[in-house]
Amino acid sequence: MAKSVFQIRREIVEHQDRGRLSSRIQRLIKKWEPRLGVHVREWGLRKMKTYWASVNEHDGRITFNTKLADMSPAFLEVTVVHELVHLLTQGHDRRFYELMDRHVPNWRRLHAKYEEPLTRDG
Repeated sequence: MAKSVFQIRREIVEHQDRGRLSSRIQRLIKKWEPRLGVHVREWGLRKMKTYWASVNEHDGRITFNTKLADMSPAFLEVTVVHELVHLLTQGHDRRFYELMDRHVPNWRRLHAKYEEPLTRDG
């Protein structure tokens, strides 16, 4: 069955949003890698139901949720920093919280603001 004009338009918009999001994330990674002393080997985008992002500690690959395209620049930055900090420490241990508090003091407020909508929409 042929795609409708609306389906094609939605795909075009999603592709453009994905491209913009990809550029924004790349800029933030380049900004924060030297500040945190980490190096991201590989990262990508995908639709995710319950997480804004995730990191595979074994291979260092970070996956960001495509829904981040709709979030504020501040929340996107906190999400990038959050995942980069996971390259320094696994889980949410004391060191994780110390690093996040030091580098992005308002991160807890932003996480709280955006945590519920993702899990509710999931």
